[in-house]
Amino acid sequence: MLSNPDLFATVESVCRERGIIERFEKENGKVKGRMMIDAVVLPNDISLYANADNNAIAFEASFDFMDTKIGFVFSVEKIEAASDLWYHGSTDGNSPDDVWVELFVKTLVESIEPDGSYGIPIYVFISDTGSFSIVPTAPDDFG
Repeated sequence: MLSNPDLFATVESVCRERGIIERFEKENGKVKGRMMIDAVVLPNDISLYANADNNAIAFEASFDFMDTKIGFVFSVEKIEAASDLWYHGSTDGNSPDDVWVELFVKTLVESIEPDGSYGIPIYVFISDTGSFSIVPTAPDDFG
């Protein structure tokens, strides 16, 4: 389940109004799934790697097609993992398929700017042959 389905629905509605999803679907097929990446509070049962820095952030991905959330801590300056992966909410006790873990990690890494900044939440639309992300950014005249 998406961490905030109402917010995702609002973003999707705007994307549909602007023709973004229609253009994507013409090239990649129908959107069949959605993923949302958020910064979260580090779970108590997760340990950081010894080399984790002060800019390590806990991120978690949620999906509209499974009840499991995937998370890990990531150093936005070093661009490297700062913890092992975790899975929360799995109803069957199995880890999610590696394809979803890889999509989460790849999308997150690609969404971090060279200066370590990032926008959250990240909205990802998934088809059988591709995906695209919507990442919020600050306006140019912001602080």
